[in-house]
Amino acid sequence: MRGAAAVVVALAVLVSGTAVAEPSADNDPNDTRGPLDIRRIERTSGTKYPRFYVKTYGAWSKRRIRDRGFVVVYVDSFGDRHFDYYALVRSDGRALRAALYRNRKQSRDYRIKSIPAAHPGRRAARVTIPFKALRKRETFFRWRVQTLWSGRGCPRVCFDRSPATEGVRDPFGR
Repeated sequence: MRGAAAVVVALAVLVSGTAVAEPSADNDPNDTRGPLDIRRIERTSGTKYPRFYVKTYGAWSKRRIRDRGFVVVYVDSFGDRHFDYYALVRSDGRALRAALYRNRKQSRDYRIKSIPAAHPGRRAARVTIPFKALRKRETFFRWRVQTLWSGRGCPRVCFDRSPATEGVRDPFGR
């Protein structure tokens, strides 16, 4: 009887472990001036509509970053070194707005569609990228986030990128 219960528990753990993938995350040091210095990025997984949470060291408001601050999430869905898409998050002073763009190698980029974005806290932005809008050549994708700020402390433009490497590689959601 105990053996059968152990097998059932083991199967339940195994099945539940394969149903939902672990979310991805990346921590970044406090290394850039301005309010959009990336602290941590979290990506939900196991979904066709992953959310990227970009948490910053500095506090900011939608009004403060209007025309001065941007968040860009780059996605490589073809499996090469080039990021094929990007989500550009900006503020209109009242709300965060985002759009998905195709980042072509040889031609001009073009806008695909508007996508959901939010400012869920004083130090965070959230953007949702619909994977059904992406062409895919692989079962995985790479992602990287960059912030841009021009304002107090950054007379030109301060950039922060996380991860600093080639990007995080994750499987596409189910």
